[in-house]
Amino acid sequence: DGFATPLESEIPTLILSGDADTLTPHVMAQEIASYLPNSQFVSFRGIGHDVHGTLSCARSLVANFLDAPDEEVDQSCVGDIRPRFE
Repeated sequence: DGFATPLESEIPTLILSGDADTLTPHVMAQEIASYLPNSQFVSFRGIGHDVHGTLSCARSLVANFLDAPDEEVDQSCVGDIRPRFE
């Protein structure tokens, strides 16, 4: 029962999701965010699972979030991301 029951929490949470992620599908990441009322969901177009490891923009978002978890993160760098075909 515990594994299938979604976690609900008021803790500020940053969720980074690539819409080309096959490990944690984008729709699943969005659903997770719906159970976390103080979450911020950041979507990366054309990016797979390792958003934090591959994008400096994602690392910057995480650093800014950790500095001020109750403030909205500046997502302006996300618009500059282009899909990678490797």
